[in-house]
Amino acid sequence: MNDVIAAISTAWGEGAIAIVRLSGEGSVALADRFFVGRKPLAARPPRYLALGNIVDRANGGAVVDEVLAVRFAERSSYTGEEAVEVHCHGGAAAAQRCLEIFLREGARLAQPGEFTKRAFLSGRIDLAQAEAVQSVIRARSDAALRSAERSLQGQLSSELHGLMDALTR
Repeated sequence: MNDVIAAISTAWGEGAIAIVRLSGEGSVALADRFFVGRKPLAARPPRYLALGNIVDRANGGAVVDEVLAVRFAERSSYTGEEAVEVHCHGGAAAAQRCLEIFLREGARLAQPGEFTKRAFLSGRIDLAQAEAVQSVIRARSDAALRSAERSLQGQLSSELHGLMDALTR
């Protein structure tokens, strides 16, 4: 899990905002090569949005999009790894160009579910919570969403641990 992975984390299609997520050791350094703001992301506190531009240095430093970017410290991100999220304008072009820059410069395209897999492998979530992520995404009713959210928050895992402790005793 030492490589930097990247993907568009929002649904495909037109919308106001699209999020490009990077995760893995070196993701902040990679993003800082293309994020131009008042200060680099590495010089900012974690979990604070910063306004800036993503620039394409291979294309003479042309501005790709004005973005908000946020860095997450290890153990404080969704994956439990060092991570960056770039919030760019929605639609296909801006997000795709930002992603292409990160991929061209060393990130690897994340496989479906790989951010959640890394969260599980880092111990940030357990298997029941990892499976609940998909249930939250696919929920079609308030009842289904509430049930999935309880599992995502660890309620199912807590109940299972209680049963296991009782059985062990």
